[in-house]
Amino acid sequence: MRLKPHHLLCLATLSLLLAAPAARAQQHAYPTKPIKVVVPFLPGGTADTLMRLIAARASPMLGQQVVVENRAGAGGNIGADEVARAAADGYTLLFTPPGPLAINPYVFPNMPYDARTAFRPVSIVASMPSVLVVGPRVEADNLQDLIRHAKAHPGKLTYASQGYGTTTQLLGELFSIKAGVELVHVPYKGAPPILADLRAGRVDMVFFDSANALPQLAQNTALRALAVTSERRSPALPDVPTLREAGFPDMVTAVWMGLAAPAGTPDAIVQTWQDLLDRIMRVPELRKRFEDQGAEPLASGPEDMRRTIEQDTRLWSGVIRATGASNR
Repeated sequence: MRLKPHHLLCLATLSLLLAAPAARAQQHAYPTKPIKVVVPFLPGGTADTLMRLIAARASPMLGQQVVVENRAGAGGNIGADEVARAAADGYTLLFTPPGPLAINPYVFPNMPYDARTAFRPVSIVASMPSVLVVGPRVEADNLQDLIRHAKAHPGKLTYASQGYGTTTQLLGELFSIKAGVELVHVPYKGAPPILADLRAGRVDMVFFDSANALPQLAQNTALRALAVTSERRSPALPDVPTLREAGFPDMVTAVWMGLAAPAGTPDAIVQTWQDLLDRIMRVPELRKRFEDQGAEPLASGPEDMRRTIEQDTRLWSGVIRATGASNR
């Protein structure tokens, strides 16, 4: 039986209507392959440790492997640039502290990406104070001792950082100015080599986030915590005063870790990760792992992360101008 033209037209229209939902479902299916999350610092640091905890939970929940890759160097710029250049399809993401998103444009003269437009915020997942830790070579049991020692030996004490533009550098620079002491900056590519040199006495002090500091303080009695940057004393370090208590109210800060995607990443993918992180951060075992490292587990969402980046940009750009801290 031959179909009339209008019958053929109806069949064609029906086929398109039936195919449309399947095409849309295929278009929005995510993920269909492994996801790479770039950490722009060395393995073993806070960002690396926390993201691997998240990835272990996220992989079975997504049905695809979440692979953490470390791309260290240039204060996080190398890894961040890799993500900025990636396709905005949700398969290459960035897990980072504030530096590459809020600080580095004011530190590095030739940024490989525009931090204001290259990324889409997804969520902040952790916040923690920094701890001023000194090594065995430093003759100081408290902050006042440290300041006296530094003033008696100008230009002799060294402080480590995880690279130009990181909060480890900026807190060291700010402390140097506020305390009226001359310190020598020694930049590293990440936390593990700092810890090795701090324990060995090859570098004198560092402003480490609590996730890096607490395990080292528990394992090595030669390292001493002299102050924390939080508003109140840390429950994990109840005998360690805040910098505010010690007369440095301008140094009350927190370090955060957040997930970002390349600019242009679809809303549906961002929502998938927002919902996923909200579920993961409610898991008691994971929360305890974060809290044991002095990190407050969060799932802020994109808008709160965007506002936090803007606030940190204003804060740290002011510190950079005041201290002259830069890699220019």
